[in-house]
Amino acid sequence: MTIGSHCRATQLTTVIVALALFACAGDGDTVRVIDSTLQERAPHLTSRDRRGIAKELIRAESRTGVDALLLLALMEEESHYKLRAKSQRGALGLLQVQPATGRDVAERHQIPWNGPDSLFEPAVNILIGATYLSELKQRFGSWELALAAYHQGPTKTNRILRRGRTPSSRYAGRVLRRFEALRDKSINKLSRRCEAETRCA
Repeated sequence: MTIGSHCRATQLTTVIVALALFACAGDGDTVRVIDSTLQERAPHLTSRDRRGIAKELIRAESRTGVDALLLLALMEEESHYKLRAKSQRGALGLLQVQPATGRDVAERHQIPWNGPDSLFEPAVNILIGATYLSELKQRFGSWELALAAYHQGPTKTNRILRRGRTPSSRYAGRVLRRFEALRDKSINKLSRRCEAETRCA
């Protein structure tokens, strides 16, 4: 077997496995991964807080297309899951959204906005952060650049790119590595559940 045919066979196997897992998948699997992650890494949150965050992450994914687990990884990097986090530069809430950005995104997407304190509400913060990240992905074309722009601002990211340079990948790398770990955890949980359901069928 040539290297090329081996790679194609491996890719086909991966697709078949993914399709089989997808048949078993549901939002409940992602919610369980989010809840277990928050229990482990955010012991300050109540069970009600965890359920609320999981619900809003799933809702944001359905509205924006941004994976709930990517948003969870971003949340850990930005606020360490602190509901009322506030940075030295004034970014607020779980996804550390600047009030000016929050107001702009809310107005353009008909998201309820009652001033900066709205960003301390998980439902508003998560949906605005996810919408903004989705816009950055459309604008810059990759998650690496979208995350860089989320972190340092799109104006600075554009300026770096115009100079023929590449924005630092450290921040995006941390978020994406965390996302991959969460996705692997989700796939493992789903695989075990599918196997159990197959045995019981």
